[in-house]
Amino acid sequence: MRIKRIFKIWTGLIAVLLIYTGLVSGEERDIFVGDLIVLEISADNYTYTELENVFSEFEIVNCSELETGYEVTLRTFEAGEYSILLGDKELLIVVSSTLEEIDSDGIFPGEPEPLESYYSKLQIYVFLIFVILFILILFYCSWFFIKNRMNKRESPFQSFLRKVDNVETCTGDFFVELTFVFKEYLEKTFDCLIRGKTTEEIISEIRDIERLKVKLPGIREWLEYADYYKYTGTEASSETKEKQKVKLKQLVNGIEELIQVKEG
Repeated sequence: MRIKRIFKIWTGLIAVLLIYTGLVSGEERDIFVGDLIVLEISADNYTYTELENVFSEFEIVNCSELETGYEVTLRTFEAGEYSILLGDKELLIVVSSTLEEIDSDGIFPGEPEPLESYYSKLQIYVFLIFVILFILILFYCSWFFIKNRMNKRESPFQSFLRKVDNVETCTGDFFVELTFVFKEYLEKTFDCLIRGKTTEEIISEIRDIERLKVKLPGIREWLEYADYYKYTGTEASSETKEKQKVKLKQLVNGIEELIQVKEG
């Protein structure tokens, strides 16, 4: 579900980028001097010479033959309104000057170097940001997918060993974290619910599980030892923590051996 949500977010970002850069924008804009104007003429009864006469006020940059006419690319460097007659139809082309949009009441100082287009730079920056975001999201999705696959393949015992090894002895809540990992292992292995329960409640819950009966004294002993450090505020030494971690591994390893024997 999380990957689908990320995919939807990324799709939305792509759409925003496309709209921003004008790739999917359906808006029209004014024609300015120097702009290339592409016209598709469907009538095929014109010759190139006739088209030159029709568009005599324009420079014909390109003229390509189509199945039923021509595609003509025009431009002009003169602003104004141009009325073009094509058969019985009139085409009005309005060419604007960019200078008309500038308040020219004052005197503008000249610059030694021509100005670069800020808009094109901005587009590049936005595009690069989206590329970086795409790479980061792709990396996160790949990592999340691989992690999920690995977790699904792990047995409760393998998950227990990995998580126990990740609990550092310098952690203040060492015994809390270790107890949580142990309870999680018991729940997944024996389909019981013991998280949030006291040691006595846990023993009562798992007492009737046949494969655990032999290990009940060891389980009680380890849980009570952990309770002492969890609830008395006594700080255990690094040596004590390491010994209890090893002891818990041995306890769970013994449970796994019983499971293998009974299943075998």
